[in-house]
Amino acid sequence: MRIVLLVFLTAFLWACSPGKLEETALSPQERALVRNVLQDVTLNDTGKLAQKVPPELAPKLSEAMPAMRAALPEPPFDLSMTNANWNMTGAIRRVHAIYELKGKNGWALVDTTTESSGGRTLLTGLYIQKTGGDPQRLNGFTLGNAGAGGWGMLLAMLAALGVTVAALVKIWRSGMFRRRWLWTIGTLIGVTIFRLNWTTGEWGFQLFYIQLFSAGAFKQPVYAPWILSVSVPVVAIIALFKQGYDSWDEPGLNPDAEAHAEG
Repeated sequence: MRIVLLVFLTAFLWACSPGKLEETALSPQERALVRNVLQDVTLNDTGKLAQKVPPELAPKLSEAMPAMRAALPEPPFDLSMTNANWNMTGAIRRVHAIYELKGKNGWALVDTTTESSGGRTLLTGLYIQKTGGDPQRLNGFTLGNAGAGGWGMLLAMLAALGVTVAALVKIWRSGMFRRRWLWTIGTLIGVTIFRLNWTTGEWGFQLFYIQLFSAGAFKQPVYAPWILSVSVPVVAIIALFKQGYDSWDEPGLNPDAEAHAEG
């Protein structure tokens, strides 16, 4: 069994590597288009680039080319995909792919959108952003830039998790709860959600929302800011404040009380 799990994990990590991710998510035509587009931008070849976009976008290339060239580092390039998604609308396949690009003198993020139909693939969107370093290290999670809001969020997350764990222990060890599995499900779910963008410090709130374990952290894709979240563990709080044994408790759920009654 361990060997099977090890093989599965190895295959999963192999499939999730940047090179294999690109081969899995994009067709050979789509991969080649992205690289040819970057070459056209590097060479300032508006004519060739215009052949790779829909006719309505071609007139806009002359205006956009200087900014895109300035955002690209000097070649040679090392291009690696970080994220991709695609969808089908009838016979049209649309792919949104994001790459990190390392050049001779810096890094950049390349955001591309392509459409494929009738055996032809065209570029429908291109955005190039110069970065100060490896995009995967952008918006890192460090306590040095936490601030009052960040520390408040971390304490709230720890409190929510602590209340949840304490409530679960009480539900299963105190003998005070009937239908413990229902109490457990309710305890594991928090309601409403507060979100914090760790990089910008921006807060968000959503009233109608449920979150497992009442706390979470999310960063997708790799260069995006960390989003921390916390919810209110309502059922867990109720369980912690519950006192005594209810009259409708299951027989045998409170053996101490039954022994006292018999004595």
